[in-house]
Amino acid sequence: MSTLKADTIQSTSGGAATLTKQHAAKCFVFFDQRSGNVERASFNTSSVSDEGAGDARWNVTNAMSSVFSILSGTTARSGTHGLTGGGGDIMLSTSQWRVVTSESESQTAEDAEWSALGHGDLA
Repeated sequence: MSTLKADTIQSTSGGAATLTKQHAAKCFVFFDQRSGNVERASFNTSSVSDEGAGDARWNVTNAMSSVFSILSGTTARSGTHGLTGGGGDIMLSTSQWRVVTSESESQTAEDAEWSALGHGDLA
């Protein structure tokens, strides 16, 4: 058996190597909808748009290979808020998710700080 040791792996153009068929998170975003719609950190995210109270659309830069990709996430105030998909489908296309946050007990849509990961294969 051979052992591969490396400090840095780059693409042939010298940039970061892209994971394509491994099941690692392919994108993430930490978004604050309560404080002026601020994107605090992200990877493979082109934008997040505020669609109303507790409702956002998360757009990824490099599309997923299928609309059956997985979204997982949490809210910063997890004791009182929940993160769910909206409208039955949470993935609207291979490059866009709908993220809905609501107050857990009343299920009332409400802005929150949230973070989400996208899992699956890139197109």
